[in-house]
Amino acid sequence: MTEATPSPGPRWQHALSLLATFFRVFAPLLLVMAGLALGLLSLTSDQRTYYSNNYTGSAGPGNATIDLPAVSPGLLQVTDVTGACELRVYPATDAEAIRFNQTGALPASWFGCSNRTVTTSGQVAHLILLNVASFSIPYEINVVAYSVTVPLGWLALPATALVLLGLISFLPRMMAGEIMRFRDEFGRPKKRR
Repeated sequence: MTEATPSPGPRWQHALSLLATFFRVFAPLLLVMAGLALGLLSLTSDQRTYYSNNYTGSAGPGNATIDLPAVSPGLLQVTDVTGACELRVYPATDAEAIRFNQTGALPASWFGCSNRTVTTSGQVAHLILLNVASFSIPYEINVVAYSVTVPLGWLALPATALVLLGLISFLPRMMAGEIMRFRDEFGRPKKRR
């Protein structure tokens, strides 16, 4: 005599139905939320100081050049601590410094007493000091170079995959539900009064 396995009761069927609904509806949304969380985490940056130096001296009438260490920082912050308004500081790349030495053409951007700090992300390798006064001006210029990296940037790939997977599995179900509601609303004959 074989024993029949008992069929799951109504409670089990209801629980299984709820679980299936959860996986059909909420699991794709959880995938999207997990993907967005990983995407935000992938944007965190790590900032370290490459070098920091204080340049002091006296700039005579005309121009002078300060050569910076040969590294390529992510950000370079230059602060004119004590220079007078007649002293302009031009952050320059190697090409701009060569062009200045050959033709006298200064770089487009500069700073002085109205804005004493500039932060740039270019390949600044020189600071050109231009003294427009007829006397020497003492200066103190603080230069800090930062390395900016995104160590968790690789998380953007699985984050994108999770968001796309969640959207691909959720949007068709949502659209099917909207289509069914549309059919229900416009497919019914209107009641006459």
